[in-house]
Amino acid sequence: MNSATAESGHLVIEVKREGAFIDAVPVSLVACVEDALFRGVLAGRIQNDGSLPELEIRVHPDPSQPARADLTFLHKGVPVGCYDEATFEPQASAFIRSLVERACLRTEDRIAWRLVERAGAPPHARFSSHVSRVPYPLSGVHLASVPHGTFAVEFDAGVIEAIRERVATGGSVECAGLLRGALAADREREAVRVSVLEEHPLEPDVRGASHTHFAIGPASLRTARAAPSREGSFPLGWWHSHPPCAACIHHPSCDRETVFFSDDDWQVHQSMFPSPYMIALVVGKARSEPATQPALRLYGWERARIRERAFAVSRAGVGRA
Repeated sequence: MNSATAESGHLVIEVKREGAFIDAVPVSLVACVEDALFRGVLAGRIQNDGSLPELEIRVHPDPSQPARADLTFLHKGVPVGCYDEATFEPQASAFIRSLVERACLRTEDRIAWRLVERAGAPPHARFSSHVSRVPYPLSGVHLASVPHGTFAVEFDAGVIEAIRERVATGGSVECAGLLRGALAADREREAVRVSVLEEHPLEPDVRGASHTHFAIGPASLRTARAAPSREGSFPLGWWHSHPPCAACIHHPSCDRETVFFSDDDWQVHQSMFPSPYMIALVVGKARSEPATQPALRLYGWERARIRERAFAVSRAGVGRA
């Protein structure tokens, strides 16, 4: 058995142009490991003690396309997570963009990528780590209103009001904040509820903020995390705005859309908010609404991929510390 690290050496994303090999990059398995660990904890198969137990990685080649592979993570022989090739599409897209920037590819090229095992790689590998971790901040409760095996998100109305106010006063410059609250789990039903109770403003780092970007760095996160907060409240994710263009304000019929999760947003979320319960709220202009009525869309982890999520709003408590 070989040891697989967070950046797997035996699995790579391979890029080809017109069938000719261009380059390959090791696959990051961090999101898969986080998801498998969280699922194992919820199912009661893994202790929520902050440690990272040994996980076996089993690779399943696709019989119809022999070089392609899906992954299964097992703990003590029991599957705790399964991930198909599409899980790694954001990594592949980022790698292809870097190849274009390095002039190894052109945007008009016919490009294909695939997840493959390096020649001579073992059929199984094990993942273990000595990275410092902490237990998931789960509160065990009975979640009768959350369907079995699902993940529910609820925002305090005060948080939404505070975010809308900051976006309205921010004008044409992106703004952002840290979301805090509580995490509840019903292990018998493998159901989870995220309750967002506070938001704390984030300040951009030295790269600043503009109409098209907001630079979040470790220092800005540390400052927001250190802000006074409710007892028992902890970071759950982040929010940020995508302002409309100045002309949209004066043209209610404009059908431009700015509320989406960009590639840059994905980079921030996967590097700074990797825990499977962490979420990202985006505020922007919806195609069907005027710029004066910003829309909100929520995104979060689902089987190691970032997808749009539904959420509810209720008046549960103070929305902002």
